[in-house]
Amino acid sequence: MLDVADCVRDTLLRSVWIERIDTKDSGDSANPRYNVYANGTLIQNDELWMKLRRYLTDRSYQLYLQGKGTTEISPYSCGICHSVDHP
Repeated sequence: MLDVADCVRDTLLRSVWIERIDTKDSGDSANPRYNVYANGTLIQNDELWMKLRRYLTDRSYQLYLQGKGTTEISPYSCGICHSVDHP
């Protein structure tokens, strides 16, 4: 029987891709964001998918020279193109 760790390692993580969104803050200062995408259809159990998503969102992500990042779960509402995957 496949456990949760095997499911995540063998299926979900292989479907992950990351896209950089070059957003800016007021004053035209760069504020890049990174969207993390995964093929959610690989996990058929909605409760498991939501727990995994929440777990990954609650983790602390930081880079030595850039400090601690924040995580947010979409949908956003872009005021320009009306997309839901970026602010």
